[in-house]
Amino acid sequence: MMVVALFALNSSCTKDDDASDTESNCYECSTETESLDVCITEDGDFLVDGERVANPNNASLDTYIRAIEANPNDDPALEGITCERN
Repeated sequence: MMVVALFALNSSCTKDDDASDTESNCYECSTETESLDVCITEDGDFLVDGERVANPNNASLDTYIRAIEANPNDDPALEGITCERN
């Protein structure tokens, strides 16, 4: 039973330290034309649609999501993006 639980924990998004048990550590972010999943891994990096993004500053998932939504570089691909917890 422990092996199954450990395997499931390692293969999924994990909980933030300050997140409640009912909250997921993944967001679905969408624009008018596409959507992508953004999660935080057990080691603190981010997964953006399955691609690992380094997190050298140990930013929280919420901070990362706010930065995506703010779109500080005016990236056309992120225009109008909104994110919701899965």
